[in-house]
Amino acid sequence: MAMGSMEGIDELIKNYGLEEDLEHVIISFTDKYGRKQKHYLLKRRFVRIVYAEGHHIDYPLADAIKATIKYPELLLSEALYLMYKEPNTMNVEAGNKTLIHRFYNEVLNQGHLEEIDSLFAHDAIDHVGKQTIKGRQAIKESITGFLQSFPDIEVSIEHLIAEGEFVVSLSSWSATHSGPFAGIPASGRRIISTGIDMFRILSGNIIEHWAYGDVFRLLQQIE
Repeated sequence: MAMGSMEGIDELIKNYGLEEDLEHVIISFTDKYGRKQKHYLLKRRFVRIVYAEGHHIDYPLADAIKATIKYPELLLSEALYLMYKEPNTMNVEAGNKTLIHRFYNEVLNQGHLEEIDSLFAHDAIDHVGKQTIKGRQAIKESITGFLQSFPDIEVSIEHLIAEGEFVVSLSSWSATHSGPFAGIPASGRRIISTGIDMFRILSGNIIEHWAYGDVFRLLQQIE
């Protein structure tokens, strides 16, 4: 497991006096019958809850720990649901922002294209400039082509705003032009660009995406 994935978790373990082993955060509690029990949460950045309706949501490990401590006798899905309903706690909008962080970090920065299957709905729609791409597989192929042109891309999120089922991001990125892009052969030049993206999210999946970038400035750098 990458060390970066445990940011803030060590502090939680210390503050709550929790146990741990190499793979788990261990939460001990006494049930209503006076019996000693333990919950074992895998040390992963996200805990995936799959619901009966067929959708899923990836929750940050820190929130799973807090929910388990607060409601130790409930199923984790029920504990998270109750915690998110409380005032001043993470809600659906914050969960949507987490989803978009995953898209930038896992798909674009790390090149884990397989994660597209868990992030996008099967019938998702992607609007890139004047182009409309329909379906998760077509979106995956489009992103694959982009990453072949800029394989070492590094994206940084400058601002991320969520309201209802929409998330809007302002990002900056840099990459080496290592493959054909817009009919222009690889130049080997290092480019810098910015972009604004709007995502529509429903039931833990991206169902629509709009991308707005400074294409003119990008083309100027590679021509």
